[in-house]
Amino acid sequence: LGSELALVMLDIDDFKRVNDTYGHQTGDEVLRGVAEVLRSTSRDPDTPGRIGGEELAVVLPGAGLDGAEDFAERVRGRIAALSFNPEDPATGGPFSITASLGVAGGRGAGVDAQDLVAAADAALYQAKRAGKNRSVVAR
Repeated sequence: LGSELALVMLDIDDFKRVNDTYGHQTGDEVLRGVAEVLRSTSRDPDTPGRIGGEELAVVLPGAGLDGAEDFAERVRGRIAALSFNPEDPATGGPFSITASLGVAGGRGAGVDAQDLVAAADAALYQAKRAGKNRSVVAR
């Protein structure tokens, strides 16, 4: 049978608006904050990383879909609880952000990495289309 493997892909909702409104330095703070949430929520075998732009992912070895969905929801909640203070007070006071997440998983040595990424990516975009700030699991 082999062990389970899950992938969680995350996209910061409306990140372009953050950069456009508060500046790229504040956008970088947001990225660092989200990265810290991923690091602090991950277990030792998990591998968080940045895919590019405002898209990040975590590989979860040994996690089934239910465990990966729980992880994604913990991450989503912790991201929504973050507060950021723009460097330029003229742009407004503290603000928060949300994220959309896609979850996919597989079992055994035959898990195809490209299929896993494609499934998580499709679930992520389903979360975006469904209104953002949610996790969707590819079933």
